Amino acid sequence: MFTRRLLVGLIVVGVFLLAGVSAQAQDYERIITRAYEDILGRQPDKEGMRHFRSRMIDERWDEARVRAALRDSDEYRLRQIDVVINRAYDDLLRRKPDRHGQETYRRKMLREGWDEQRVRQDIMNSDEYRRRR
Repeated sequence: MFTRRLLVGLIVVGVFLLAGVSAQAQDYERIITRAYEDILGRQPDKEGMRHFRSRMIDERWDEARVRAALRDSDEYRLRQIDVVINRAYDDLLRRKPDRHGQETYRRKMLREGWDEQRVRQDIMNSDEYRRRR
């Protein structure tokens, strides 16, 4: 009788523990999903979800750390670079960049450290810009 009660008690405790772990895992997934949507504008892929959930569990990362890691990602940097290039083209040339221009300025910003001011100056030195004025 005693061992049966003990066994039932252990099962009940185990169920409550698993429920707590499951709820915590859902909280992690909610945090990760919200960070991806806010920073990258998309849902996390399976690998990204697995990576950040592992970091939150194993290394005790909080939401701020997840968000910082996403902002340090190549994907985020490329998105920000594209925003700069698109804005410069729109402001100065009143059009979207063609593929060649987009790739050229991406490369210059990533590899040569160009900033938005340098991109704008380069566009303003172009024949196309001078013809528009």
